[in-house]
Amino acid sequence: MRIKLKPKPKVGEIREKTKFLWWPVKIGNEIRWLEFARIKQQYKTKNVYCAECEGPIDIYWWGNLEFLPYDPVKDCPIYLNEGCAHVDGPLCNMDNCEVLKNYKK
Repeated sequence: MRIKLKPKPKVGEIREKTKFLWWPVKIGNEIRWLEFARIKQQYKTKNVYCAECEGPIDIYWWGNLEFLPYDPVKDCPIYLNEGCAHVDGPLCNMDNCEVLKNYKK
C-alpha cells in the first residue's frame, strides 16, 4: 500500500475549510452546532519545553482565525451542476422549476 504525503504547510499559511460542528461552538454572539461552518485557519507554531526530551521543541497546528458565512445551497447537486442559485430557497417554486425538471431528466 502506498501513502501519498502532502507537502508540509508553511508557518503563516492560511486556508479555508468547511467542517461539520458536532459540538457547540460560540460564533459571534450565538452558539451553533449540528450544522456546517466555514472556517478560516492559519498554520501556527509555538516553542514549548518538553520534559521527556529535556529541552525545547516546536509544535505546529492549524489555529482558527475566524468563522466565515456558510451557504448550504453550495452543496446542492443542482446548484453545482446547473448553476441555479435559488434552489431550495424562497425564490424557487419547486413544482414549476425548469432547472429542477431538466436536472431530473
